[in-house]
Amino acid sequence: MAAKKRPGKPPSPLETSIQADIRLALGCEPDFTLWRNNTGVAQHWSERQQRLYRVRYGLLRGSADLIGILGPAGLFCALEVKRQGKQPTEEQRMFLDLVRGRGGAACVVDSVESARSALARFRAGERA
Repeated sequence: MAAKKRPGKPPSPLETSIQADIRLALGCEPDFTLWRNNTGVAQHWSERQQRLYRVRYGLLRGSADLIGILGPAGLFCALEVKRQGKQPTEEQRMFLDLVRGRGGAACVVDSVESARSALARFRAGERA
């Protein structure tokens, strides 16, 4: 039996898809370099010591999904990617505030269009 389609609006794209689209779109900008900031914890088994290690990776918990440098001055930029209607966590808000407080530019984006708009604002001197 085929699955029934639910009426209403289609689901919003997954955050990982939005991030990938933004990386592709902004990767063509000649004055902007962008990286995906994967964060988390991995476990590693050491045969030699017969013990399990936890290894953290990425900048830090709450750091933005995408980080970049905007030329020519080298402005540090942080983009927190969210699905439409979703809000950043307290740790994510704190990271974005920290970046802005140290002279960088940071904001929450939910699409390629909002990321392009943020980049245009960063170029104009805005930091959020």
